[in-house]
Amino acid sequence: MEIRVLRYFVSVAQTHNMSESARILHVSQPTLSRQIADLETELGGPLFERRSREMVLTPTGRYLFEKTTTILKLVDKTTANVQAQQVNVSGTLDIGAGESIQLKSLMNLLGHFQIDYPDVVVHLHTGNAMAIETQLENGVLDIGVVMGRRDLHLFNALHLPGENQWGLLMPANSPLLQKTAIAPNDLIGLPLLVSEQSLLREFFCRLVAQCC
Repeated sequence: MEIRVLRYFVSVAQTHNMSESARILHVSQPTLSRQIADLETELGGPLFERRSREMVLTPTGRYLFEKTTTILKLVDKTTANVQAQQVNVSGTLDIGAGESIQLKSLMNLLGHFQIDYPDVVVHLHTGNAMAIETQLENGVLDIGVVMGRRDLHLFNALHLPGENQWGLLMPANSPLLQKTAIAPNDLIGLPLLVSEQSLLREFFCRLVAQCC
């Protein structure tokens, strides 16, 4: 598989239209169609369902799209960093993190970093811990900030100062608002909306089991 053809494939997958992708890529539609057909032949099956008005990814196409976007990010990052091997520090720095108030210290650090190294382009990506760790392993991210107790033996890791706190959002007429403090037992029997990550934690597993 050629990188150029993979870029063609991603464009068609994003636009759902061969003509529009050909215009964006500055190639003729027959050329683009032939390249996609050759890729399907190489992989041994269709990547798109050809419908009257759009191109829709098949299951194989969806799998290839997921992997190809990661591959292309890594190719682009590697190319930029190799081209940036100069006297001045330059290139790209990709950081993945979840949403947390504890990122404030990291943002302050990045502010000083950008002053010292203005030729470095910093990209911030949001995601959960599992996705961030996978992208670190694949080389897509340079730095990851994850929350909770994680097995980080595969990485060089340090602990940021501060702790995250869980909070509750509830209707204005909730009886819980009359309390000065809320204990786990107060939540038993109530419908809860919680993140997928929190469900993996032992405390929430026990609590959800009681609520259900």
